[in-house]
Amino acid sequence: DGKIWITNIEECIRIRTGEKGGQLFK
Repeated sequence: DGKIWITNIEECIRIRTGEKGGQLFK
């Protein structure tokens, strides 16, 4: 489940350009 790191916005933003972060934050 990728919702775990949705709680960490900063982490999400960093992964956004790297991995699934972009998909979760689409």
